[in-house]
Amino acid sequence: MQYDAHKSFGYPVLSPLAEGETSEDADYLGVIFQASIRPEIKVEKEVKVAINYSLQTSLVALKEKIAEGSAAYFLHITCPATHFSKLLEVKASDDGKKSGGEWKIPAEGLRGDVFVSSFILSKKDIEIHSDRINPEFGFDTFSVSSGSVLAIRPPESFYIDKDLFRPITSLFIWRNDEELEDGEFRVDLEDDYIHIRVNLEQEKRLRKIMEQGEGPYSAFLSSIVLSAFSHMLISLKSNSSEDYEDTRWAKVLKNKYPNWHEGDSLVMAQNILKKPIKNLHRIEGD
Repeated sequence: MQYDAHKSFGYPVLSPLAEGETSEDADYLGVIFQASIRPEIKVEKEVKVAINYSLQTSLVALKEKIAEGSAAYFLHITCPATHFSKLLEVKASDDGKKSGGEWKIPAEGLRGDVFVSSFILSKKDIEIHSDRINPEFGFDTFSVSSGSVLAIRPPESFYIDKDLFRPITSLFIWRNDEELEDGEFRVDLEDDYIHIRVNLEQEKRLRKIMEQGEGPYSAFLSSIVLSAFSHMLISLKSNSSEDYEDTRWAKVLKNKYPNWHEGDSLVMAQNILKKPIKNLHRIEGD
């Protein structure tokens, strides 16, 4: 069940306008079908993707069919990389106007691009009457069989990567740069992973620190990764953010932390890294 903006069903379907169309070209005039899809990663007994959804229509004819149980709101999730596909009927309000909730799916079956489509489908053979049908159809009443598409939205997409289930620091890779002096480092954002460049001797010392327990590791997070993370968030918010949209680290960050763009970037970086400075006292064994 794939979305095609130019597909003709042979009967009115409530859908967004295709490119180049005007409101007068719509199958139904002056009414809408809206969908809001927001994915979140949740770690419970197993890692799951929680699809938070909100669907609603203003078309009276469809609200009536949903309320009486002869039509319903549906979500369809697909993952081309793993061939995962599942259709879910979601419960509507008593008046049929809207539906909202959360759909949890085990993340193990999802990798790469994932698509969530929203529909209103008939659940039985029904007849629909509406004065909102475009007069060009030449009728205001039509019949459809069970399983027919009555309303459709373009799919929403998000990205699932194995790095979503790892510490966010797994997105950082060391790179040796002998032109840098001790105490200097640079951050490169152009590749799928974030490259932190230091000279070879400094890299050896930093790797050793990372193996020495929570206190030294927090010092490492505070002195280098926190700065790099802040730089990363600021760059994503900047006018040049399009340069990073397709990188792996940007996709992982946006999906793992949906509110990444809110507030001060330095504060957000501290929160994502779980305020590493609070553990610095452990270096002294306090």
